[in-house]
Amino acid sequence: MKALTRRLPRRSDDSGFSLVESIVALVIAGIVFSALAGVLISALQSSVYGRQNQQAADFMTRRVEEVRRLDFGAMAHAQADVAGDTRLVSCGSARCLDVEGTLEPVVTGLGTVGVPQHVQLLTDDTTNSTDYTVSTYITAAAGQDVDQVRRVTVVITWMHGDQTRTREISTLVAYTQRGLPLPVFKLEVVEPTVTKNPGAQIVFKLRLANQGAPDRWNLQLSGAGATLLPAWRLVLDGDGDDAYNPAIDTTLLTDTTADGIIDTGRIEPSSTVKFFLVRDSSPSDSLGTVPTVVTATSVGQPTATGGTGSITATTVLVSGPVTPTTPPTPTPTPTPTPTITPPADCPALTPVGASKPASGGSQYTLVRYVLHNEPAGDTAHQGQLYLSPAAADENLLPRYSTDLLPTQTGRALQRYSGATTVTGVLTTTTSTQFADFAMQLPERQTYAGTAVLHLWVARADAGTSPVSLRAVLYSGTGSSGTTLSRTAISGLVTVPPDGLTCGGFQEAYIPVPVTGSPSVAKNAWLGVRLVSTGADPLRLAYDVSSAGFRPYPASLTIAEK
Repeated sequence: MKALTRRLPRRSDDSGFSLVESIVALVIAGIVFSALAGVLISALQSSVYGRQNQQAADFMTRRVEEVRRLDFGAMAHAQADVAGDTRLVSCGSARCLDVEGTLEPVVTGLGTVGVPQHVQLLTDDTTNSTDYTVSTYITAAAGQDVDQVRRVTVVITWMHGDQTRTREISTLVAYTQRGLPLPVFKLEVVEPTVTKNPGAQIVFKLRLANQGAPDRWNLQLSGAGATLLPAWRLVLDGDGDDAYNPAIDTTLLTDTTADGIIDTGRIEPSSTVKFFLVRDSSPSDSLGTVPTVVTATSVGQPTATGGTGSITATTVLVSGPVTPTTPPTPTPTPTPTPTITPPADCPALTPVGASKPASGGSQYTLVRYVLHNEPAGDTAHQGQLYLSPAAADENLLPRYSTDLLPTQTGRALQRYSGATTVTGVLTTTTSTQFADFAMQLPERQTYAGTAVLHLWVARADAGTSPVSLRAVLYSGTGSSGTTLSRTAISGLVTVPPDGLTCGGFQEAYIPVPVTGSPSVAKNAWLGVRLVSTGADPLRLAYDVSSAGFRPYPASLTIAEK
């Protein structure tokens, strides 16, 4: 037995890993730990991005709530603040934001605005070492009334590693009255400055829009014009057309609360009251500028924030004809330089002046409208030309009848061959035989007195036969041009231009007495038509400004109210 035991192999006590086994084990461990490190780093980055993303959402939500707390009317930007924003694009005269493929105009304000700085940079400790750029946009939501609904869009950007991250939120905010119903309203005057002659009727169009709870507003006058208080009247716009018509707008605003102050009466939320400030000035009133301040004060809460608002209505009294502030029609366009120089002009006739009616003259102002050609530069004869408050816009006298007199400046007026009656002149459609100037009125007007047509007349050939020019004023209805239905408001006046002995243009002043006191409705037309009834054709010069070497600023001056 002992011999057998001695023959068995003896176990070594130095067992372990070889060098190769150790290297392989280390390589495997490195691969495993590298993979775990990548997963760990990715997890950490995801955690950071998740935190940044959540912070961005919190900042956007906080910004939306800040805007929601503003007064609805203050939800607007300063014009200069958004002008250079590259995220906005031009859309007409406004700046627009692309909201899901729809361009919505940015809402801007002229007074106090709630979002004066629409881009903010957040860098304080609350951002956890991440800089956020928060851009806020107030836009007019497509298909919504901007006075009732506005869109708030907040865009936030930040850097995550070397990438720019962006989030955006957009919500609609509807006008609503929150908490205590404080007075919220807007008082405005449509045309802040009115220029008239002494003795004319002065009318300012005012509106008061209630954007809060039901209320009434007391109306008081102050300033230099307040001394004329006995003559001022506050008149309700009876038909709501923004045009004062004494035959329709007869209801005076009164004191409905028995506090001794004239007021608007009750105005419901989201409603607007239109009214006029009217005064019949005196012919003895001094020339100059007189401001009148109109102040509206809430009857319900007169001392509350926003309970009072004011506007200034300025009256300018001048002695001569005035130029209306109506936007010009047509819009002046660049003028090419003619290649033909007109001959020397004849001596001017003695000027005559437009006059107001003998009775009711305290209601009228002399207004001057300019005779225009359209378009600019050389043109063929036209069936419809234009009156406009805009100044003459040609630099040199073009050839206005290139199809009839291709080498002569001015407009050709062929001899009128129809019946020499008012009806015949106004209904003829042979455009080479008349010159017709008209403008569409922005509001109702009444005319009277003697109008004066001021222009230049020349022969169209070398003839020596007597020449004769006739004119008639009319009111028109319809769209424009030859589609107008014309009704005379004057007789057919004959004006011989005193011989026309030279080859140039002779300045002529044509008095045209208005028949009675005709009224022309809002959006209807005031016009004048001229025909040549002499043996020889004529040429007319007009629409040339004083900027040229020889001005021809032709016009129609008429008394209106």
